[in-house]
Amino acid sequence: MNDESRIESLLENLPPEISPRLEKRLASAPWTPRAVRRRQTFTAISVTIALLIAFIGLTPQGRAFAQTIFKFFTPTDKVSLPLSEEEVDLIYTPAPAFGLELSEVAPVPTLPGGCSKPEAIGTYTCEVQRIEKQLGIDLKEFPSTPDHHTFTKIWFYEPPSRNTNIIAIWYQYWYQSTGGLISLTQGVGDFPPDSDW
Repeated sequence: MNDESRIESLLENLPPEISPRLEKRLASAPWTPRAVRRRQTFTAISVTIALLIAFIGLTPQGRAFAQTIFKFFTPTDKVSLPLSEEEVDLIYTPAPAFGLELSEVAPVPTLPGGCSKPEAIGTYTCEVQRIEKQLGIDLKEFPSTPDHHTFTKIWFYEPPSRNTNIIAIWYQYWYQSTGGLISLTQGVGDFPPDSDW
């Protein structure tokens, strides 16, 4: 065997020695899984940013969103911004006051069938009759429903360890996006109770 073939056979069995520099370059080669994931993540982020910019620049909703964000960061030299006249009127204009009077009302005869029909349950007349029958009293009522108000409910409460019954008739009020409640509160026994309400 000549020297050349002997050298070739030795070289075939000799493991290659890779320099640290080459090993480092091979670890960050573009075909490694880590580099592929990095490239995919960068592509996904780039496409998302491009779509977001296109949405903001090309659609009316995007432009409205951008204007809202820009207004949020608009600098001002004031601590607070003044309200417009419409906002002041809407917030600070109280609801018109109503003078309501109470009068004795003749008892309403019991409805035929005694409010047992499903469509009658919860109506003003049936609720008043139910409470009057349950407590054995004649409730005071407004002569008519207050203007712009609708009957909401009758609230009945019997505090424990007291000789009293508290009844409140609630009317709800809505007028030009403002509202409120009227409560006609009355009681039987030790009324009014010793409380701040």
